[in-house]
Amino acid sequence: MVYNTFSRRNTAIPDVFQYENIPEQLRVQSFRIIEDILENQHSSVKERIFSSVERILSEEYGAFSLTAILDYEEFTFRQSNQYYQIIRHWILSHPDISRVLDAIELSFNEIFSELSLEASRVTAITTRLNSRFREHGVGYQFESGQIIRIDSQFMHSEAVRPVLSLLTDPVFQGANEEFLRAHEYYRDGDYQGCLVECLKSFESTMKIICDKRNWDYGTRPTASSLINVCAQNNLFPSYLRSYFSSGIPTVRNTMAGHGQGSHIVNVTQHIAELQLHSTATIILFLTKAEKVLP
Repeated sequence: MVYNTFSRRNTAIPDVFQYENIPEQLRVQSFRIIEDILENQHSSVKERIFSSVERILSEEYGAFSLTAILDYEEFTFRQSNQYYQIIRHWILSHPDISRVLDAIELSFNEIFSELSLEASRVTAITTRLNSRFREHGVGYQFESGQIIRIDSQFMHSEAVRPVLSLLTDPVFQGANEEFLRAHEYYRDGDYQGCLVECLKSFESTMKIICDKRNWDYGTRPTASSLINVCAQNNLFPSYLRSYFSSGIPTVRNTMAGHGQGSHIVNVTQHIAELQLHSTATIILFLTKAEKVLP
């Protein structure tokens, strides 16, 4: 749990998120959560988890080991808990925020996979971690196995988080993967990729609903044709067709759907943010509409 101490109650949570720095205190708190989860585990279990994290990250970064990337010369790692120490030092000391987030995200996922924790405990751990990010004004949250960037706490809590919860249903696996990929692209600054994945997730959601309701949508449906099928079957009023058609598909087709030609298309962060939030809101609407449809 996160204790509601006097100093915590009397320290205002920042209104504006920052994304360029992870304070030392947050790094320590994040790793302390990991230590608490593994407190009663045998050292061999801990090493198996952290050796997996080290292997995956070093391959992703194109190195034979993480020690080859960060200067570890001043440290002597005991063989008995070598990988634990490497990942601990990586999270506490690495200057690149993206790579620190990589290690935090992967560590929690490997722990959850190895220990097969109950859903209620995973939720409690995730809530604890996210509360630490929030109180330091760092604009990331751990949701559905990924650290995603958030720019509006209201939009995140009212639209993004409910959608991530809905899409964990195995039926929505494809749409969930695409929506999470959109967040990953957004976090990494690939705003064109974000727009493309948002549209995919929107289309996948409509296809899943159509399949569930046995509505025929042909062999190569477009967003427009899927919108028409859903409207024709009274998933939503027909006057919303133009609203859906002019939003997510138009933004993607205009900014990221085709070759740029002689003019470079610059997709700004606020356009990508709009697309993410619009996609979350519309997917939430569609899934709720399907549930109340006779």
